[in-house]
Amino acid sequence: MKKLVLIPLLCALSADALADRCDKYAAELAADYKSDIQALQDDFDQSLASHKRKYLKYQVDPEFTFEMVADVWKSQFDYDTHYQRFTHEILAVATNLNTDPKTQKYCKDQDTIENWLERRVDTYEKLLGRLEERIDARVELETVDDTQGLTIVSAYSYGVAPKISIVGEGVLSSFKIGPLVYDQHFEVRALDKGTYRWDRVELGFNGFALQDSNIDVAGSTSYTFYDFTDDAMVFTVTPKRLNFAGVFIFESTNHGARADLHDRSAISIKLLEEQYPYLLHRYEWHNALMPSDPFLSHYYQQRYHQEAE
Repeated sequence: MKKLVLIPLLCALSADALADRCDKYAAELAADYKSDIQALQDDFDQSLASHKRKYLKYQVDPEFTFEMVADVWKSQFDYDTHYQRFTHEILAVATNLNTDPKTQKYCKDQDTIENWLERRVDTYEKLLGRLEERIDARVELETVDDTQGLTIVSAYSYGVAPKISIVGEGVLSSFKIGPLVYDQHFEVRALDKGTYRWDRVELGFNGFALQDSNIDVAGSTSYTFYDFTDDAMVFTVTPKRLNFAGVFIFESTNHGARADLHDRSAISIKLLEEQYPYLLHRYEWHNALMPSDPFLSHYYQQRYHQEAE
């Protein structure tokens, strides 16, 4: 947001004159904030329109519209509440700056109110960015081909895990997730068929190196990671299936770190129903971690009255 400056008073002004100045300042402040928020909203709406065109081009099931898919993620991010807050409630704070006794002081303390509004704009921008990314990733799942399987990639970190590396059989099959800081990662990805391994948790550079591996820095530096290659935490993706690949659990300790791969299909099903309800019946379910486990087949049959793999 641009800085708004009141002309310093060279002489004492009446209460009415001060009120008029504050009203004018509040109007300019509100107009500036509204313009910034509207620009973010316009960019977000344009992005959704682009994702909708792609969704309609590759749409697998005509029963599920783009709006239905987008609404799932809007609900996950509590979008309607945030939209009301950032486009109306915060705007009202600026608009009513001089009429609300709690905010009248900011007519003089302009830096504080302007910095506060700038932070609100930044927060809304990040929120819309994360939401748009999840909708984009969901639309991409419409483009899965016959050599790929939809795969549930899930991890939880009891500690700090900047990057978690999953290695596939091909160079282009490997990918990374994170950062996770005492948090959970859950997503459905389109992965090529084959075997994948939870490989390592990368902590990054220490010493005085720049945090960019493409920049050469003279000095004593090292790249730190926890290697779990020998732990054989693998899963196998079957094409044209919804693959349940377990949950990778990472825990940092005083003496290093440990990791394990757990089945936890029941938890994955719950999150799947909340975040990807329109993918539940696209493919047969497959336990990519423990193929012989009958739980998924039994659950699918009981819940949806259909047979699963």
